[in-house]
Amino acid sequence: MKALVNTILILIISFGNALNDVPKNKLQSGWYLITDNKIATSIKLNKSDKVYKIEKEIFISVKSILDMEITTERYGNKNHPILNFTLDNDASSKLASLPSGFNNDRQVGLIINNKLIQVSSIFGKFSGNKISLSSQYTKEELLKLKKSIEDEKH
Repeated sequence: MKALVNTILILIISFGNALNDVPKNKLQSGWYLITDNKIATSIKLNKSDKVYKIEKEIFISVKSILDMEITTERYGNKNHPILNFTLDNDASSKLASLPSGFNNDRQVGLIINNKLIQVSSIFGKFSGNKISLSSQYTKEELLKLKKSIEDEKH
């Protein structure tokens, strides 16, 4: 009996160690709706301590991006680089289907390489097929992000 208990204990320890070796689930790259749902996935904003909860299902995949372009826009007395996305019709329709009250209370988070890159609010009703990523990113950081997105699309 003692041998059986030792064997079971060894199996449990071995199984427990195997569970620790399982990698975290990789999130599909794209935009996720930010939620307050208690069973949502929690993820920390890249380069920040702020944690957000995202819906388990992806809202718009990076595969819906038709084109990306880095431009510069002037705010105040400084030029700021912006990454512009052109989305396919399905993604545009999803964004347009969001209720017009979709605002600061509901946001979207961009996940790339299993990292929450940015959380954005959509103000008003979305129309068209263009969205932009702007913040405190340098042009070099946006070029690197663009390359990461291109790699994830394939």
